[in-house]
Amino acid sequence: MFTGTHDLSWDDALSDPAGGEIVCHNDLELSNVVFRNGTAFAFIDFEFAAPGRRAYDLAHLARFCVPLDHNIDRTRVGWQPTDHPRRLRLLADAYGLDDTCRLDLLNAIDDAMEVIEAATRRSVAAGDTNATALWNRTGGGERFDRRRRWWNHHRHEFTAALS
Repeated sequence: MFTGTHDLSWDDALSDPAGGEIVCHNDLELSNVVFRNGTAFAFIDFEFAAPGRRAYDLAHLARFCVPLDHNIDRTRVGWQPTDHPRRLRLLADAYGLDDTCRLDLLNAIDDAMEVIEAATRRSVAAGDTNATALWNRTGGGERFDRRRRWWNHHRHEFTAALS
């Protein structure tokens, strides 16, 4: 049991706007996964960890690993064409989401996309050189606009796949 005094806080830059009762990683993407013999073994880099919904953490993972992005951006990073709604269903099945949590996952994806865009824009506006380089390399604001249009156009397919 920890008995000392402490002054700890969460970094809310990528945190779940709905809050929650579990600690979420909030930055689940492939560079934060340790693989051994081709199998995910551990998560690293918990600097954005904060309370949230488990569906919100899955939403961030889905953004990167389904992936939930426009064809232009998937191709740019080397993803092969696939059935993206099916991949999201596989993620939900593997995690054991019930029907209520599946609906929450779709809403959490909406939230995660908004949060990551806002956080990126704040970092660029603050002059963060890494964020600015990524912004320039990946198409800046147009990338987020493409993603949003793509998601809004295809969301019904993901809803059907999770039903």
